[in-house]
Amino acid sequence: MELGRDSDTGGQVKYVVELARALGAMPGVYRVDLLTRQVSAPDVDWSYGEPSEMLNLRNSEDGSHELGESSGAYIIRIPFGPKKYIAKELLWPYIPEFVDGALSHILQMSKVLGEQIGGGQPIWPVAIHGHYADAGDSAALLSGALNVPMVFTGHSLGRDKLAQLLKQGRSSIEEINTMYKILRRIEAEELCLDASEIVITSTKQEIEEQWRLYDGFDPVIERKLRARMKRGVSCLGRFMPRMSVIPPGMEFNHIVPHDADMDGDAEAHDENTSSDPPIWSEIMRFFTNRRKPMILALARPDPKKNLTTLVKAFGECRPLRELANLTLIMGNRDDIDEMSGTSASVLVIPPGMEFNHIVPHDADMDGDAEAHDENTSSDPPIWSEIMRFFTNRRKPMILALARPDPKKNLTTLVKAFGECRPLRELANLTLIMGNRDDIDAMSGTSASVLVSILKLIDKYDLYGQVAYPKHHKQVEVPEIYRLAAKTKGVFINPAFIEPFGLTLIEAAAYGLPIVATKNGGPVDIIKVSIS
Repeated sequence: MELGRDSDTGGQVKYVVELARALGAMPGVYRVDLLTRQVSAPDVDWSYGEPSEMLNLRNSEDGSHELGESSGAYIIRIPFGPKKYIAKELLWPYIPEFVDGALSHILQMSKVLGEQIGGGQPIWPVAIHGHYADAGDSAALLSGALNVPMVFTGHSLGRDKLAQLLKQGRSSIEEINTMYKILRRIEAEELCLDASEIVITSTKQEIEEQWRLYDGFDPVIERKLRARMKRGVSCLGRFMPRMSVIPPGMEFNHIVPHDADMDGDAEAHDENTSSDPPIWSEIMRFFTNRRKPMILALARPDPKKNLTTLVKAFGECRPLRELANLTLIMGNRDDIDEMSGTSASVLVIPPGMEFNHIVPHDADMDGDAEAHDENTSSDPPIWSEIMRFFTNRRKPMILALARPDPKKNLTTLVKAFGECRPLRELANLTLIMGNRDDIDAMSGTSASVLVSILKLIDKYDLYGQVAYPKHHKQVEVPEIYRLAAKTKGVFINPAFIEPFGLTLIEAAAYGLPIVATKNGGPVDIIKVSIS
């Protein structure tokens, strides 16, 4: 299972799979089929295209009876709709196709089971359990077609989600419905209430505060109907499903606290050792101070998980930031965009430049270029502001200094850096892209470039290898050049076309090798420097 891959692979998936596995192991249960959608596409795990997958065989400890070859718990994948993965909100038009495929499977399996354990008579399902609204819609149709009792678990409910989204005030009901198909979902949940014998909830709050929003359920009336049924009094044709609170279970036998936790030796993890799990170093490489306590959140990146509020609260509380680090485990991703934009010179007059303020760093002139690992009190503040981004501070620096404008071509630089493993192993990348407080408050083009760069950093997992400080002063630009020179780095101007390119001259004056595209001013600048 690719938990956290997208909004459709959250904890509910693990819950349903573990439920099927547990039911399949219960005495008196011969077979459990977990019906889902078959997906065949290169961007998902190959196993999603397999028609069936065994979850576990039923055990017969006493050996008092033989088990047929079809016993146990299985995932059965029904092909319907497009072969590729599509979000659950887009599956509604294909529900009838799924029901047809599921019905065909049930009919075929009933005959097989009848031959194995039914004396030749078809064996029908004891119950059909729908999970979430779309599966509940399907289960209601199957339940009616087969005359088999239905059980439903909503997991999350459309009316409650709609109320929460409207409360935020960011979208109208029309916009919400366009994005989430929320009204179709609510319609399916109302159908589930009419068709189910039992509705399973995780908490009483789900009954009292969420299900009561639906036309098909009222907790007060439901209790009265239940009392009348127990006394044998007619309910006058009124029916409501029985609500049953069954909190999700959890196995604790695999949980072993770390030795340091048990012994009280809680000194924060500063340097990873060979015995540490690999995920520790994967997380710790993000932090400048690894000795701080960790605030941990584990959830898929879904609006209702409210992770943005957590990050905002952390960012706005300086005492908390000084005290702790924040770790967000938000599933798995490869590319954010795949989860759920001639000069004719008549007279050449190059801009002038003053060199009297350029003083190369002593280490640069003397050849003592060991990379800057720990900042000292005499170092310029901008050095530590840049170096805090890097996991390995001893690498040479590739420096680019330009505003976040599409024609400056910074996204291509980041992409090239991300796709070249030898380069990433050899050097760090520093992007000085002006000053910003909030990306959302920037102009459209600048914000778009910055967001694209952040997405590329995430796509190629360049954390700890790329610096992109938010602020720098103009007087600190010389110190930035000096830092790059101190690391024996290189300066690059990747602009599509640069009318002149003063930054190339400035960088060269500080002893930095320079790289530029073969367009505009850099052609003359580099030619002059070579000659």
